[in-house]
Amino acid sequence: MWTINDFPGYGYMSGWCTQGRLACPCCASETPSHRLKNGKRQCYMRNCRFLAPDHKWRKQRKAFDNTKEMKYAPKRQSGQEIVDQLQNLGAVEPGDNQENQVIPGFGKTHNWKKISIPFRLPYWKTLMLRHNLDVMHIEKNIFDNVVGTMMNIDRKTKDSLNARHDLQAMGIRKDYWPREEDGKLVYDRAPFKLSADDIKVVCEWLLKLKVPDGYCANISHWVNDKRRGLTGMKTHDCHVFLKRLLSLVVRELLAKEPCEALIELSYFFKELCAKNLNVSDLELLDNQIATTLCKLEMIFPPAFFTIMVHLSIHLAREAKVAGLVQYRWMYLIERYLHKLNTYVRNKAHLEGSMAEGYLAEEEHKDILRIQYGDDQVDQLHKKIFVKWFSERIEQLYAEGKESAQMFSLAQGSGKQAVYYKGYNIHGFRFHTEQHDENKKTQNSGVMVKGEKEINCVPWYGTITDIVELWYIDQNKVILFHCNWFDTATKGKGYKEDRYGILSVNNKGKLNTQEPFVLASQATQVYYVEGIKNSTWSVVVETKPRNVFEMPTDEEEPYQQEESQTSHTYANRNVEEDDEE
Repeated sequence: MWTINDFPGYGYMSGWCTQGRLACPCCASETPSHRLKNGKRQCYMRNCRFLAPDHKWRKQRKAFDNTKEMKYAPKRQSGQEIVDQLQNLGAVEPGDNQENQVIPGFGKTHNWKKISIPFRLPYWKTLMLRHNLDVMHIEKNIFDNVVGTMMNIDRKTKDSLNARHDLQAMGIRKDYWPREEDGKLVYDRAPFKLSADDIKVVCEWLLKLKVPDGYCANISHWVNDKRRGLTGMKTHDCHVFLKRLLSLVVRELLAKEPCEALIELSYFFKELCAKNLNVSDLELLDNQIATTLCKLEMIFPPAFFTIMVHLSIHLAREAKVAGLVQYRWMYLIERYLHKLNTYVRNKAHLEGSMAEGYLAEEEHKDILRIQYGDDQVDQLHKKIFVKWFSERIEQLYAEGKESAQMFSLAQGSGKQAVYYKGYNIHGFRFHTEQHDENKKTQNSGVMVKGEKEINCVPWYGTITDIVELWYIDQNKVILFHCNWFDTATKGKGYKEDRYGILSVNNKGKLNTQEPFVLASQATQVYYVEGIKNSTWSVVVETKPRNVFEMPTDEEEPYQQEESQTSHTYANRNVEEDDEE
């Protein structure tokens, strides 16, 4: 059992104030924070403490915040330690008149405002995870920081004149300090920022970009009228851009150092939000995010490192304890709240309308549970299952206990075929190229993993026709007629860069006499044209919603709290000289 809420709600539920110098509830009193003199806000840097004790970056003062890092990763408090600490502090019990009471040492040695009510439960203090960090809002805030700074968006950029003054006050990165010219303070453009021409190119690229139906909102709505930035993006739009599109932008337009750091950040959230997770991969992610944040510290100004950026250091550990992110973020709550809002009929009594609508739905489901049991309630609520599969396939084909499908297929198909513009299978929605021409979305891309893959590269193509073939006894087969890209010739037909991003040549078609593929074999992809070179398109694989691959061998879940906190340290994969 745990709670799911946004970060301010985390503070209300846990009793730990999520603002100020000690805002991180995981690091608690050891939260690494620094007050910016010019920015007038807290920044949360010093991620080198999460590296190995002998890592060379710990001694490189000038590359970070002008201090040598001697501390180790903070130990996460157990439930019993929290209870003992609150009792020793004389914390405020839940109830009336607690707003005016302040626990001694608040904001200096701790950030406790009260004792959380769930601690009254006898098992609450034994849980390894009591409150979830919301990945949805963390992604949204990190996206705003990255894209707002990279594209210099008003009120979202973290690279302002005050940020440059903070660099000067901290005595780091002298090349980026402001200087006076003709009576005005000016500063050079940093390598993590796009030029005005590049911003316009990105906006034009996004206006032409097509993705599958339901993949995200209409991308053209993101670009503002002046083609100078992105506005109006919802949390899921930020999720898609951060995981899939950010790496495609930075690899063509930014320098090597910020490009590598941002691609690693994108990869971290892509793997963290995967539908399948195992402990070994999460341990690698835990190491990687520490290194990635350190790389970002060496590039971006201190104002970039808000509390939401810092919280990403704890996400892999929470996934290792609690499992898939899909069941622990706010998307589920937000969507259910939207459903409750549809029940409202009397705006003068919102709660009563929601309660009546909910009770009416549950009454119908109770009737279905009595008749059919619990397993298929939700499906039966929408539509009663077709009459027991036509009376159990006519009693197993008149007790012959053998399907007639092989017999009908052996007779060959009819002389007529039916052509369609679209087809839904395995959770994917496929369309033909002709149908996609006047659409804002792209559903014609396919990928097939065949037995004769060359260099372990699947076959990529686009659908030109969707054909339905009929057999006797009304059996049918759906085929996709495709134009296939030349993935047999590396360098000419396809290429893969050092970040593992695969691109195909739009003009390089595969000469084959087998253009057809079974619809059941196809997986959907979409193609993103290059920002500078439209001849090459990046392949982006998609996964259907609400379809999961269930593991065959499940690892034993964590049953009790760890007696000791094991610190994970990042691997040293960058060679730099030590500073004395």
